[in-house]
Amino acid sequence: MVRPPGSIVRRIPVTTAAFHQLRQFDGRPGVSIAAKGAALELKLVRGDVEVRVVVPAEVLEWFVDVEQRPSGSRATDWCDYEGYDNRPVSELDEDMAEEVTAFVSRLIERDLRYVGSKNRPDRGVLEWLIDGQWHQAVPFVVLAT
Repeated sequence: MVRPPGSIVRRIPVTTAAFHQLRQFDGRPGVSIAAKGAALELKLVRGDVEVRVVVPAEVLEWFVDVEQRPSGSRATDWCDYEGYDNRPVSELDEDMAEEVTAFVSRLIERDLRYVGSKNRPDRGVLEWLIDGQWHQAVPFVVLAT
């Protein structure tokens, strides 16, 4: 998970709500939680697919890294919440916590599959099953409003 060049990390004075809420998933089938420096990492393993969700303690961003083993093919994405408007940090923190919790809940509850790219064998897409149809989960898809 690589930060885009030139991006700035601004720490907030408290631990993010998403950081705290991630712990609720520990112990679910195929899920483990581990501290990784100043972040928490949730790992979900389903067959040959490993999904890692990383939430820093004091930064309003989170990362997802999906790997299909043993090929090593990956799908990655990340979200950050600051610098787009003038909403207060507390509101951004709440939004991030809701989105991380919803994403991880869906990962745990839904069937998953990894689809490798035909053009780039080292890249792919994680999909989840919704109402009998496969939809892209990672990289994230922003739905039109």
